Amino acid sequence: WGWVFAGFICSRSIEKKSKDLSPQKVAGAIVTLAFSVLAIFQLNAQTSMRTAFYLQIPKGNQQYADAKERILLKAESHESMNSEWPILSANSLYEDGAYKQSLAAADRAIKLDPKDYRAWYFKAVSQEGLLDFKGAIASREQARKIDPFNIENLLHLGRDYKEVGKIDTAKTFIGEIEKFAPNSPDYKSAVQELK
Repeated sequence: WGWVFAGFICSRSIEKKSKDLSPQKVAGAIVTLAFSVLAIFQLNAQTSMRTAFYLQIPKGNQQYADAKERILLKAESHESMNSEWPILSANSLYEDGAYKQSLAAADRAIKLDPKDYRAWYFKAVSQEGLLDFKGAIASREQARKIDPFNIENLLHLGRDYKEVGKIDTAKTFIGEIEKFAPNSPDYKSAVQELK
């Protein structure tokens, strides 16, 4: 709606300068129309994303996952340079258990904004869902560069190292949490897992 108001304000300021049908009034009408079109475009992008985001699909159904991915890609295309849309796609697809599609969405988000922690997070959890723990380690390491004190990331990084058989490295990462969150229930649980 911001675009509509901007168009109205621009057209009103142009109209105040002239009372007759003049090039200024025509320009004001064109500006109003242009801003209205931009508002509809923005509203369409948001509505498409919301509809697809909340569309629940049966877990493990590849056909539904592919269809939802196509809907989300169409919604993302409304603002192809905005990394928020593929992050939302990755989130929604991950929640549905569509890990392959979630991974692709996370990769699109990373391509647009490689410094967004959430994109790396969704890439890592999608890789874990696909049992690609080596890939998840690489993604979590990238996330750790962005947010080195994120407890959840460190916990999962430790668990991923455990999955690939690197117990000492897993203990190192889990141990790092003790420095700043020794009373965290997740930390205590992770310590028990490594025993």
